[in-house]
Amino acid sequence: MKKRKSVIRLLSFLMVLLMFTTLLTACGGAKEPEQETSQEPTEDPTEEQAQETETEVAETPETPTRPEFNSGTVEPTWKKNTSPITIDWYVNLSYATYRWGDIATDAITEKTGVTVNLTNPVGNEDEAMNTMLASGDLPDVITIYREAPQVMTMEENGLVYALDELADKYDPYFWEVAYPSIVGWFTREDGHLYGWPSHSTPLELMADSSQVTGNTLFMVRSDMYEAIGSPDMRTIDGFRDALRAVKEKFPEVNGQPTLLFGGHEASDTSWWGFDAYLQDFLAIPWETEDGKLYDRRTDPEYIRWLKAFREMYHEGLIPNDLFIDKNKDIDDKIVQGRYFALLHQAIGIGKQRQVMEATGGAYYKAIDGIFNSKLEQPQILAANVINGWLMSFITKDCKDPARTIQFFSYLISEEGQKDCALGVKGETYDTQEDGVDRLLPEMREIKENNKDLWLEKYGAGEFYYLMNPGIWQQWNYPLEEPEKSNIDWTKGKSKSQAVYTNLYPPATTDEGIAYNEIEHKWAQTLPKLMTAETEEEFDRLLQEFIEFREAHNWDAVLEIMNANLAKNKAKLGIE
Repeated sequence: MKKRKSVIRLLSFLMVLLMFTTLLTACGGAKEPEQETSQEPTEDPTEEQAQETETEVAETPETPTRPEFNSGTVEPTWKKNTSPITIDWYVNLSYATYRWGDIATDAITEKTGVTVNLTNPVGNEDEAMNTMLASGDLPDVITIYREAPQVMTMEENGLVYALDELADKYDPYFWEVAYPSIVGWFTREDGHLYGWPSHSTPLELMADSSQVTGNTLFMVRSDMYEAIGSPDMRTIDGFRDALRAVKEKFPEVNGQPTLLFGGHEASDTSWWGFDAYLQDFLAIPWETEDGKLYDRRTDPEYIRWLKAFREMYHEGLIPNDLFIDKNKDIDDKIVQGRYFALLHQAIGIGKQRQVMEATGGAYYKAIDGIFNSKLEQPQILAANVINGWLMSFITKDCKDPARTIQFFSYLISEEGQKDCALGVKGETYDTQEDGVDRLLPEMREIKENNKDLWLEKYGAGEFYYLMNPGIWQQWNYPLEEPEKSNIDWTKGKSKSQAVYTNLYPPATTDEGIAYNEIEHKWAQTLPKLMTAETEEEFDRLLQEFIEFREAHNWDAVLEIMNANLAKNKAKLGIE
């Protein structure tokens, strides 16, 4: 039975494999926040029944009555069977090396019977994912970036179950704990919900708009900034003069060259730090006046700053490290205090303490910097938004889809969220004087300052693949300085960009392949623009990208993206 299904799947994948082969050849490869049912739930399937679930679910004649969200009338289905089971769970992130088997996850296994066998790719994520899909041999669960092209491939080729159908068949408790706004946002046009997000804050838990915060900051090392007179760094001239002053006054940090400007990791597939993040700081609009997508990458303000960065690079003000460092290298240099200025995500209090220790009390503080010529406030990405980060799917090769959807429901419930976030009461967390459950102070110290020990022994907060920030935030420690001031800086400057997500065409269509090639081309072009020998070479490279885009069916791609934008607006009630 299993062999026959695999053969059928391999045949059905032939065209997909050919498309991916073309894509990889063209790109040379691929790519761093609730009324109870009237029926009792079906008993967990035997192995043979589990193999037949695909057909059975597809033949379900009608949707049963679903419990209302948070009704309090449905008992957790997962509690009816806590016998030992292992779920093979693949996370398509090359750095996702965390593994099950610590205080927090052992307690989850003891409670639910589930052990999670976590795996991740070594090397190129896209290539690993494409190879897996083409093989027809999938793990029980796949977690992947929500906008990865393979998401559409899995959904459209019947490689993953619809979670709503599994819930209707095996797990009414899912509807008790699944936030309606998340279900609505991620439900596809065919009426089905295929994946569940991480880092997605449901609309039901959204803060007042005036209190919405972001996570992208322009920061400077406090002592250096004050020593040069705390200059205005919003303009190109002010920014350049500040870098020059620091270069002259602080050429080294502990015997190593001062890095005047840094950002996120650049790769040959994406460089968000100097793409969308920079555009957000420059308050470049997402839409034209008639509600269509605006070409942010050719905006005059954006090009003006990229050309200025090119000049600064050749003046020795922007280091080569910006283009070659990986995220771990960047983190190491941050805690050493080697950067003067950073366009980067907020730095947590643990790292800030390490910076203070390394520098004798200095820290990274958020200031106004890198503005457009009108000095308009940035419009940065809000930290808590419904679109989230990763998506997790139950594949059609899942050994036991009933137990797996029930485990999903446990994980997205407040009980599961707490178990993942905090671990075991009395060992990793406890109730503090203000009545709030938080990590024990000694646990917090280990988590912030000895990550290897934390990952190996404790693990609370590390299994976040179905994390709901709106729930987790209740167990956070109050923000401390300087982190509090840095996050407060983002208030009034942060905006949800959920409406602009998931706009890309389906991955296996001509337009989807073209979109992916265009994105890769831009990721490879951007560093070349910032290091071009002359402005004429900059202009030539930019024009070459524009022509590449036009030659790859850009008008058709844009038409699909605008249609998807209209659908997103309808989902969110935006006129």
